[in-house]
Amino acid sequence: MCRLFAVTSNDPLSPMVAINALNVMKEGHDGSGVGLFLTDLGGE
Repeated sequence: MCRLFAVTSNDPLSPMVAINALNVMKEGHDGSGVGLFLTDLGGE
């Protein structure tokens, strides 16, 4: 099983952002292990 996520930011981020992304992908709603993690999409 492969887990892949990308984080971009102009400011330093907490390592918890990566942990949260991995946690979402732990198990999908159908047990497939696929999850989608979207946050702060508004941008500036």
